Amino acid sequence: MEQTLPEGPIKLGANGMRRLVLGIVFAALPITATRAMRLSDSPELHAALVDVLSDEGNFAGAHISRIDGVRVDFADSWAHIEPAEDSEDLHLRLEGDDVECCNRLSTLLVNILERNHPDLALLLRDALATTN
Repeated sequence: MEQTLPEGPIKLGANGMRRLVLGIVFAALPITATRAMRLSDSPELHAALVDVLSDEGNFAGAHISRIDGVRVDFADSWAHIEPAEDSEDLHLRLEGDDVECCNRLSTLLVNILERNHPDLALLLRDALATTN
């Protein structure tokens, strides 16, 4: 069965217009790679990650903010760690322009942790591995 479009303007109701506008907005958003994890049962790892992310010497050229946790922004990626609202756990989120950026940021965090807290680096590596 062949369908043809009606001639003249297409009339959209309010819901149709909302869907059209949202579709355009979402289509314009960049596609990024994201990792999010909840880190629990390791107050030592929590403290080490907050220290590592807070130290500007670890991230040349990055912008560090300490609002609602600690966030490190690079040109192509960011990392953010914040306390969970319902427990003593931490939420760690990484996002990059693509999977390669996100992987590079993950590797950077593990490498810095290995230098400063080698006993805790394996915990982070394991947590990152389960989010792939």
